[in-house]
Order: sequence, then structure tokens, then C-alpha cells
Amino acid sequence: MKLKKNNKGITLIALVITIIVLLILAGVAIATLTGDNGILTKAVTAKDKTTEAEAREAVQLEAIGSIDNTGKFNKQDFKTNVKQNLGVTDSNIKENGNKITVTYKGYDVTVDATTGKVTAVVKTGETPPAGKYNTGTTVAEAIEQDLPYESNTTITDDFENNVKVPAGFKIAEDSATAVTGGVVIQDATYEGTIGSEFVWIPVGTINKSETETVTINLSRYTFDSEGNETTQEENTIYNYYTEDTQANHNSNYGNAIATDIEDFRLKASAERSGGYYIGRYEARVDNATLDETEIKNPGPSGYYNGSDTMWTGYEGGQLVTKPNSQVWNYVTQNKAAELSKDMYKDKTFTSDLMNSYAWDTAIVFIQKVTNGNYANQNSLNENDIANQGTNNLAIANQDKKCNIWDMASNCYEWTTETHSSTNIPCVNRGGSYGNSSNYTANRLSNNTTVANSYNTFPPLLYL
Repeated sequence: MKLKKNNKGITLIALVITIIVLLILAGVAIATLTGDNGILTKAVTAKDKTTEAEAREAVQLEAIGSIDNTGKFNKQDFKTNVKQNLGVTDSNIKENGNKITVTYKGYDVTVDATTGKVTAVVKTGETPPAGKYNTGTTVAEAIEQDLPYESNTTITDDFENNVKVPAGFKIAEDSATAVTGGVVIQDATYEGTIGSEFVWIPVGTINKSETETVTINLSRYTFDSEGNETTQEENTIYNYYTEDTQANHNSNYGNAIATDIEDFRLKASAERSGGYYIGRYEARVDNATLDETEIKNPGPSGYYNGSDTMWTGYEGGQLVTKPNSQVWNYVTQNKAAELSKDMYKDKTFTSDLMNSYAWDTAIVFIQKVTNGNYANQNSLNENDIANQGTNNLAIANQDKKCNIWDMASNCYEWTTETHSSTNIPCVNRGGSYGNSSNYTANRLSNNTTVANSYNTFPPLLYL
């Protein structure tokens, strides 16, 4: 009788399959535990976030406890309190300008030395490396990081108002941290225009303080002698002035109009971007030479009587809005529009010459946050200051509101508004060093060949 062999062992193939399955399961387990989205990584991140929040809250509470009976933040009391209550040593308290930074629980917590409000929290030793983009979600944090944003990004100010920053721009070091003071962006990316600065004009209802709101409607306006505004929208103002669209503009007038005024009104509206930017300074020119021949013989009343309506007094220049460059005057309205539109081409935002909606709404914004009559402000200086603007004058003669310079002073500003006369279709706004009777809300009509020392222009950005 033959006995059968009973093989109870596993085959080699089965063993290999088993090992493969175990390796796969091990890989899944490792991936679940580690990696950017792993359980262990998330646990560490959660712990870091918790510690960061604890550090922020602890320092903020000490700051609140350092506010006296008059509501004023006392920075000396604050330093004493964080040492006594948080165990922080003198070496971990650093004051720099208007900032006090406390190192606590491995985080550098920065407070405003005037208000005591926490403005930034960064892991100790982890400042953003050069070449990286800004990750700040508030204006104060963006100033602290001093880096441009990679894409169009919405951040908030001290009172939770939104500010939309264009790609490639950063928040300027001397910007206000609340829109009411003038949030300033600075070009940090684009060749030729780096350093150019623009100021955010909010549209819609904004928080003026922690307890007060104001509403700024995007519109064209007229103003009475007290500065009180009347909304005009698309009306013809004083029987002469309109903001033409591409469809209704008569090209025989020869003046430049907005690239697309309806597009501007849509994108700057409260429902979209909630605001727009105007040049912090009147147009300036970099790397240019002055055409002395035309300046010496400009024609009667400063007019250039040649046939080229695109004439400018500067050759080879680049339009910028920087504080220490030559003001770009001796420029026609057409040339001003061309330069403004070419300043930023093919970007995720649009540059253009100032339109009447943007100019008038900026006046309303300034008046509502300063409680003043800026619409009727005359030029603060009657001397020839056109070459540098009033930012180089003594403080008493400087025209600066909400971080915006020279809407009332220095030069008249070309805009895209249209006068109904074919002879004088171009419209200037603002005041001039040459005529103290003109003022911020003023409208003046001119022809397409005017290019003199009194005329410059403010570029505009919207996204």
C-alpha cells in the first residue's frame, strides 16, 4: 500500500505574494503617518499652531493689561508685565521703531508700540527667505515680511477692511496699517517700474474705526463750497463734462478716453475688488533727458503748436510713481494716457489714466476719513515746484492726505473725462502751483496739444 505525501508548507510564489502585500501595507501605513499630509506631520503642525495661538494670546493679553484709564497703551508697563507674568527676560524683548517684539514659547510676537495690537507672529528664527513670496494675511504682517505677493491677494487691515494687492507688489514699509490712513503698495517685481507706489481707495462700506463705519460709493461727484458731495453717476456735469465709453465717444474730438470705463466700474465696485489704486505721487519720469528745444520755444501760453499731439518734453523716459524722481510735466493728454496704459501691460491687473469716477471717489474717501473739506483745497504753494512735487517742501506746504500727494497742489492732472467742445475736449482736475484759485475738485478744459509745466497726470491701477 502506497502512502500519499501531505505537503502542508507554502509555495515560493505564495511567499512572494505575501511579502509584496505586506510591503504595500507598510508603505500605506508609512504614507499615512508621514509626509506633508501624514498623521504625524499634521499632529506636529497642529501642535505648532496651538503653541503659536497660545503665544499670540498671552502677549496680547499683557498688551491689553497695559492700557491705562485713558485708553492709551503704555509700552513700559507692557515690558514689565511680560517679564513678570510670562517669565520673559530683557534679552527676549526688542523694540525697533514702532514695534515691540517679544520672544515667547518659540515665537516672535510683534505688537504695535502705539496701540498694543499684535501685528505679526513668526516662529523664532524663521523669517521668510529672500526670493519667497508674502504669506501675510494682514497689512501689518505683509509689512513685516517685506515681500511681494505671488498672485492677486486679498488681505485685511487693522479694522478688518479688505485690501486687494496686485501680483508682484508688496506693502510699502511706510504704509498705514489701516485703509483710513492710506495703505500703500510698492512695485517689487516689474522691470523699469520697481519702487513705484500706489494708494488703495476703498469702495463700499468700510470700518473707519472699531466702532464707526462710512460708505464710499463709486461715482462721479460735484461738491459745494462746504465739500458736501452730490452723486452724478453718468450725468453730464455743468452741461459739459462726461466720462465717455468706447461706444459713445466721438473720435473726431481727438482726446484719449478710458481703456474701458465699464470694466473699471465693475472691477472696482464693492461687489468685486472693493476698491482701486491711484498713484501715490503725480507721474514721475526715470532715466530721461529733457528736450530743451521744445521747452525753450513751446509756443504761446506754453502750448506746443506742432502737429504731433503725442509730444512729450522727455525723451527715453520710464513712467514711475516714486518720490524722488522728476515730475512728468510737459505732456499732452494723449501721451499721458498712452504712458499710463503702457505702464503695466498684459498683467493680472490694469493700468490706465485717471478717470472722473476714480478722482471724485478718492476725494469722497479722503473727506469721509479725515472729516475735512479737501474738495475745495487750494494749492499750498504758488512757487515753481513742478519738478519734484510738494513732497520736498517744508511740512506746512506739503499736500498729503491719506498717503496721497498733490491732488490739490503742484500740477493740474490730466484725466480721461471729456469736455463737449471739439476745441477743448481734454479735462484737467485739481489745483496748480501757477493758479491758487483752482482746487482739488476743479474741472478745467483744454486742447489736445497743450504740454506745459502746469500739466501732469496720475496713473491708476485696478484688478
